[in-house]
Amino acid sequence: MTSDRDIAVEGADQIAELFSRFLLDRGHVATVVQVRMLSGGRSVLTMHLELDSTDPSVPADVVLQVQQSAGPTSGVADVRRQFELIGLARSRGLPVAAPLWCSTDLRHLGSPFLVTSLVKGVALDPFRRDDGPVLAELASDSGLRSSIVNNLVSLHSIAASDLPDSARLPLDTSPVVHEIDRWTNVIAASRFSKDPVLLYAERWLRQNEPRGQRRSLVHGDYRLGNFIVGDGDVVAILDWEFAGEGDPLLDVGMLSSPTVVAGERFDGLWRKGEFARLYAERAGVEISPEALRYYIVLAAFKVAGLWVNSTRTAGHGAMSLDILRAGFSVLTLRRTLAQVLGLVPQAQRPVSPSARTASAALKLRDGSRDSALFTSIARALLERPPFEQELEFWSRYATWVGSSGQAAPVDLAQVAARLLDAPPDDATARDLLAQAAELPFAMWP
Repeated sequence: MTSDRDIAVEGADQIAELFSRFLLDRGHVATVVQVRMLSGGRSVLTMHLELDSTDPSVPADVVLQVQQSAGPTSGVADVRRQFELIGLARSRGLPVAAPLWCSTDLRHLGSPFLVTSLVKGVALDPFRRDDGPVLAELASDSGLRSSIVNNLVSLHSIAASDLPDSARLPLDTSPVVHEIDRWTNVIAASRFSKDPVLLYAERWLRQNEPRGQRRSLVHGDYRLGNFIVGDGDVVAILDWEFAGEGDPLLDVGMLSSPTVVAGERFDGLWRKGEFARLYAERAGVEISPEALRYYIVLAAFKVAGLWVNSTRTAGHGAMSLDILRAGFSVLTLRRTLAQVLGLVPQAQRPVSPSARTASAALKLRDGSRDSALFTSIARALLERPPFEQELEFWSRYATWVGSSGQAAPVDLAQVAARLLDAPPDDATARDLLAQAAELPFAMWP
């Protein structure tokens, strides 16, 4: 798989020993030959294990997903529910890896985990430069796009009544409200709890809750980065962390959201509105522009919550390049939310200059009030030499901060207080929110 990263896995020998012991407890004699890291969800550690065994029931290659921590989304990312839903999806003919083993016994690996077969293919990422030519070719071919739409229609055909109890919602719980509550709780437990843009988005979502919500199985993070592609077709749907009962439009909104725009296309494949239109045709449903906009806002709010959750380590004193990236992602998503809510006009981010050295980002803001952060960025880059796109990412970061940091200062606490007291159409409150959205750096770190 192209998602393999040939880097050393911390504690690989221990993982190999413990997993071999786990298999032995189940009557399987096998040896872990090699452990490789795989890209995966942010709440799980995902590894490719090569196994050596004479047991025909033990595959030569498996994927091990270990829950990393009991963070704010731990109730969502429980492995037992994922394991059951993957099995259900596979039984209905959806392209998913075969579920093999699952354990919530902490004595095995120290955390809950699940194991599936390894599906060979390519994990395409619309934001990875090397995948650009591949996506450009696939975008001109309707085969992959049809597969993505048809698989989602099939996934949504699994009725809520067919789901395991672990994936069901109470009958008196709105799927939309459940989703809003989930990510509101994540944000409320973070340093972004008083962010006025996020507060406004939550309030808008609650006040505009749509009628006539449907219930079915939803994936929860249905996008190109969570597919394995082979021969121009989806051969496996990955990352079932947030799957469960919900409104099918939650998934449609995710792939229609500006949060997955790569270049001029959504997920590198779709023109604006194209995915929702094709889905509606094949599912035999109507999706009004108002409904689509609502679920796009909800998707952006959810993605902001995901990145907020990824910054939680920073609140305990740890700082890394990944944590800094997560923080910047929250800030960019604040502005995305402001745009889809009509608080600020749609505008392209500044074009990044070429970045060739690890100190490129630092130099752009040398001597500024934010120099400490950029020193941290430069140090992180030096400690772990990145790919060229990493350098460009941080160069773009610095450029954007430099261009937006000249705006008049806004007291975010005052904005938040005014927001809570003001009606949703209050012009002054909206003006203050617009100003806050233009100050992406104000609340990080």
